[in-house]
Amino acid sequence: MYKYEIVANEIVSYLRDQKRDGDKSFVLNAKDVERLFNVSERCGASSQSRYPLICQAMNKASETFTGTWIDGKCPSSTYTVEYRLKLF
Repeated sequence: MYKYEIVANEIVSYLRDQKRDGDKSFVLNAKDVERLFNVSERCGASSQSRYPLICQAMNKASETFTGTWIDGKCPSSTYTVEYRLKLF
């Protein structure tokens, strides 16, 4: 399993927790993912390796929860995705 897939699974698990808490949608940006899942420890301090992995993981998580890009550019710390956790 690749590093981005591991981070994507952690994002999905986190989103499931948010869904259990009653959220219908949840907005995550790359900075949040970096902080919540300690991505710098896995990929090193270089933003050139960190943010492409984070953005790839965020896009992979969109396969489980529908994700819509709402801000920032890919890959950067401002890349932001809104995930729909419930249809109704």
